[in-house]
Amino acid sequence: MRYVFIALTALSCAFGDPITYTFTGNADGTIDGTNFTDAKLTVTASGDTSDVTFNAPNQTYFLNFSGGMADFTINGIGGGTFTDAYVFDNQEFGVAGFGLTSDIIQTHDSSIGSTSFASYNLKSAIGPLGPESSDPSTGDWVGLATSLGSLTVTSYDNVVFQATTAGAPEPVSVPILGVAIIGMTIIARRRIAPAK
Repeated sequence: MRYVFIALTALSCAFGDPITYTFTGNADGTIDGTNFTDAKLTVTASGDTSDVTFNAPNQTYFLNFSGGMADFTINGIGGGTFTDAYVFDNQEFGVAGFGLTSDIIQTHDSSIGSTSFASYNLKSAIGPLGPESSDPSTGDWVGLATSLGSLTVTSYDNVVFQATTAGAPEPVSVPILGVAIIGMTIIARRRIAPAK
């Protein structure tokens, strides 16, 4: 019984919390030949905090998404997905952002009057933080492959970043539940065991 408890404890600690990162702003651009102007553009990516990695030389936390996918919606156009997506937080420069093959969204502490990104590690809820008056990375929003076709964004303004978590069971509650189930199973077996 003690080994079952130890195994369940180790298993429960191996899982992180589900987390969703959201960038919202107003954009101009084109998607699959359709123009949009001052449209609300929201990029959302969900992952697990246990998958966050840290690059020590760059002081940067990364979360690459399972399957590399992230969702986006453009008001008046619809929604789609990106591939090869990641979220990052560079503590040295106090900047968080979203990227594909390169960073396409950046939100800077210095631009929003914050110090949050200088210590953020992508593992907890934060924000909303912003708005960043203008995303400095729009030069990389050119001809991006999406499920709706090629996307180019020429301006992305008033960008707000937020991370939200969905509470997972407390690490201690999972093994306690497991032990309780095992105990009930043993008691039930003793009660229905045939008399000798």
